[in-house]
Amino acid sequence: MQLLAAFASLLSVLAVAPAVVAVPTGFGPLAAPYAGVKVLRVPTGPSPEALQKLENLIESMDLSSWTAVPVVSSHVDLEVPSDKLKEFTAAVQEIIADSGARSKGFDIEVMHEDLAASIQAESKGMYDPVVTIQGKQHTTFLLTSR
Repeated sequence: MQLLAAFASLLSVLAVAPAVVAVPTGFGPLAAPYAGVKVLRVPTGPSPEALQKLENLIESMDLSSWTAVPVVSSHVDLEVPSDKLKEFTAAVQEIIADSGARSKGFDIEVMHEDLAASIQAESKGMYDPVVTIQGKQHTTFLLTSR
């Protein structure tokens, strides 16, 4: 009978309680792989040839792109790790110069100086579901209204 009463009490609380939702985070250890990674907006150039050279460069350097389908006379947004930055920007400047795009105002733009720092800054105040209790990490849940 006590178990039934406890269950009934629990059900009454759940009926008025907010929904339980796990809120994912993108900071802390999850941001670490992005330390020193810049996000650059890179012009694709005014011709299919310039775009192809850029795509080949991106592939050969194994860079992550934020742009689904690059097109001529537009841009691509790329994650460029610090150890590849100098080589990449030099190669892009050569592609741009060869295509004549530099004179048309095509420049590399830095969107994020350090992607990990940007993730950290944008994540401040967000709920972190991982807590450490007695030396063990546990995932908690945030109660939110429906």
